[in-house]
Amino acid sequence: MRTDLLGLTPDSLAALTNRGLVKRAGKEAVPELRTDEDGTVHGDFPGGPATSVPTGGLDAARCTCGATTACRHVIAVILAYQRLHAEPAPAPEPALAPGDAAPGKAAPQPVPGEAPPQPAPGEAAPQPAPEEAASQHGAEVGVWSPGEIGDDQLTARIGARLMAAARRAVRAGFAARVRRASAVDPVPQVELPSATVRFLVPGDLGFVHTDSVAGVRDDVIALAVWAFRVADERHPGVPDVRVDVGGEAGAGDGPGLGRALGLAGTVLREGAAHLGEGLEATVADVRRHLDAAGLRWPLLAVEDLAEQLAAYRDRGAHYRPELVASHVAELHARHRAVTGPGATLRSSVLGTAEAAETPLRRARLESLGCRVRGVGYRRIAEVYLAHGDNAMVLVLRREWDGDEDGPALARRRVASSTLGALATGNLVTESAVRSASRTVRLATGRISRTTVSPSRGDWGALPPSLVVSDYAALGRELDALPLRPVRPRIEAELVRVVAVAGVETIRYAPATSGSTR
Repeated sequence: MRTDLLGLTPDSLAALTNRGLVKRAGKEAVPELRTDEDGTVHGDFPGGPATSVPTGGLDAARCTCGATTACRHVIAVILAYQRLHAEPAPAPEPALAPGDAAPGKAAPQPVPGEAPPQPAPGEAAPQPAPEEAASQHGAEVGVWSPGEIGDDQLTARIGARLMAAARRAVRAGFAARVRRASAVDPVPQVELPSATVRFLVPGDLGFVHTDSVAGVRDDVIALAVWAFRVADERHPGVPDVRVDVGGEAGAGDGPGLGRALGLAGTVLREGAAHLGEGLEATVADVRRHLDAAGLRWPLLAVEDLAEQLAAYRDRGAHYRPELVASHVAELHARHRAVTGPGATLRSSVLGTAEAAETPLRRARLESLGCRVRGVGYRRIAEVYLAHGDNAMVLVLRREWDGDEDGPALARRRVASSTLGALATGNLVTESAVRSASRTVRLATGRISRTTVSPSRGDWGALPPSLVVSDYAALGRELDALPLRPVRPRIEAELVRVVAVAGVETIRYAPATSGSTR
């Protein structure tokens, strides 16, 4: 029996494909199933394609319909297999009618060997909904930990080359957030610096979902398994915990960070007014070395520092001396945090485990709104997009020259849509690329696909970590954060959806923004 197929829920299938495909698969005709000795499940549709689902995940499935990836026929075969092996619910005892057998007497039994009635070829028999059929197998998966998966299984899944890359990441060290399975979310998952990994079927690496494109960062599967091992050893039973994996504290200095500290020292000694004309070449050299060393957070701090210095040189209105001071202090703080007494891991303070960019597989993003800022004759629009599968908020940023107001900017084109549609809609995209700081850009090539639909305004399905319903709990969460100069540089780190308990009064004052209390 294929326990991996029986353990898949509709949500798991939707994560591996998409929800529309699962719904269409539920409407397909019932295929004729057969199973080989090696576990491969074959499904023949009446007058239609033939489908095979071997072990190893949906990527190994094949269908004669011509689809290059998992199609609705593959999902339909899985749903039919789940129905076939569903445990029948005990039928309620009917009320006795005149002439029925008295209590204690055996009820009539079906003739041995007689099969139950089957639907005619091509006719879809009345079946439980996909959600009901799958829930009979996926709801009770038991308590398990991905840390139980061995390295041999990992090597067979991702290959020796990616295992070597994962071991290099462990030597450098990385931080991870481990979330064990619970009644609310039965899928264990790990939030890594570069991706979120979800283990959809207990013990089976063929059904692991990551938000990065398949084959691009498959080494994160090994990193997630090792993070669970550390959590199982150090924090057994804790449902949600942050852990540091591998790495050596105190190894934070290097040519890239040293050049960044040199730039910070020059700014501190000379001041923004006396830096001279060679600053751009110095900044470019520092950025090149930081990028080569993979020091993402110092690199972003240097870029922000350079922007402020350029604003001073050009007499820009957005120059702030306090920002210059904070960027200089941040570079020194990050250096001391990884080299001084009680040094912490480089990955969490310097961002060494972050990829510069990560292409995302099919992602569903819900817009939380848009903020527009004016800097001189520049208009900067930032759309906040909740990525519910990974419990994070991404920022899509665009800017234009001119003095247009909000309604005019709403008509501006962004990828295949408009800024107004993005700010009030839901996106389903296969062309999103996420940066280390959690900004996102949408590719505009001919093969890129992004659709935008109007939002219903219902954010109830967002993960609890993005919704504030308890201010005391939020306060404890914020108090537990590291100091800002040494935290990861995440753009929308503190953006949340606030649950409104009630509206007491509404006031409006002409020429000023209305206020709600």
